Amino acid sequence: MRLSVRAKLLSGFAAVVGLMAVLGGLAIVQLGSVNSDVTLLADKRMPSVDTIVNIQMQIGTFRRRQMIHLLSAPADKPAALQDLADTTDTLNKLIASYPPLIWSDQDKAFYDTVASDWTNYQAQTKDLVSLSDAGQVDAGFKLLTSGAADDTFGKLTDTEAAWHDLNANAVANAVTNATGTVNQSVLMIAGLLGLAVVLALAVALLLARGITRSVRAVQTVVGQMMERGVTGLDLAMG
Repeated sequence: MRLSVRAKLLSGFAAVVGLMAVLGGLAIVQLGSVNSDVTLLADKRMPSVDTIVNIQMQIGTFRRRQMIHLLSAPADKPAALQDLADTTDTLNKLIASYPPLIWSDQDKAFYDTVASDWTNYQAQTKDLVSLSDAGQVDAGFKLLTSGAADDTFGKLTDTEAAWHDLNANAVANAVTNATGTVNQSVLMIAGLLGLAVVLALAVALLLARGITRSVRAVQTVVGQMMERGVTGLDLAMG
């Protein structure tokens, strides 16, 4: 069955439109995947790393301020004590804010360990201020740098570092996934666009060949009629 020029034109147009619809659908799906990766990165991964870094900084600040209180002159101890109270409050708020960001069992395990060690460290160094106020600097220094308190602080520091690495790697993986999805989308869309162009050229070529054949057929018939002496007037008169 030979198709008319009109049928060929409509078929080719429908094929191109169909391919473009598929292209649009795939683009929407891929963009949805990219949006999911970016949302995960913005809502979970980055806030997790930011909170953990702040916890690390504040624990280090708390340790330094304990030393500052211990070495401060009597007149400066009230200000040093206020600094300790402010740091404690900041740390407690940071730790309390983290649970909504927990994203894995390992992340939760690190969080629980840090929270527990922080509580233990405060309990183990609770006598520091009284020793400092009494001028017992050596005893206060020994409390901080040896025994259970020092062991807990060392464990706390190590756990924080591992916790940070876990979340930093999660951020890197999320970025890699998002980048990979974007690259895959670009390649897929480019491939489909190329296919659409090829299909459009193929349709145009087929139409051109069909039209050319039709014109040649008409030319042949007209030529044969002219050879026989048949004119347009003869045809009109029947």
